[in-house]
Amino acid sequence: MATLTRLFPLLKQLGLDDQKAQEFIETIEKGLIEHVATKADLEKMRADLEKMRADLEKMKADLSVRIESTKTDLLRWLFGAWATLFLAILALFFKFP
Repeated sequence: MATLTRLFPLLKQLGLDDQKAQEFIETIEKGLIEHVATKADLEKMRADLEKMRADLEKMKADLSVRIESTKTDLLRWLFGAWATLFLAILALFFKFP
């Protein structure tokens, strides 16, 4: 890293000897290299995100189907309840004229 080598004269001015200044710069370079994402890292992350997106789309489709199924079942039960209630009221109406 060319910019870090420019630190060497500054470290010397601060009173560090050559070896200590060099060790300091190498430590910083090592830390930066370990935490910088490479192009391969970004491509892997992009592939993982695409896989996650596909999984989410599949889950969304499955959830839509389940919601539709639940809605249909709910309408059936409501119709059954209303029909039963209507018949009960009708029976009471004819029983007590």
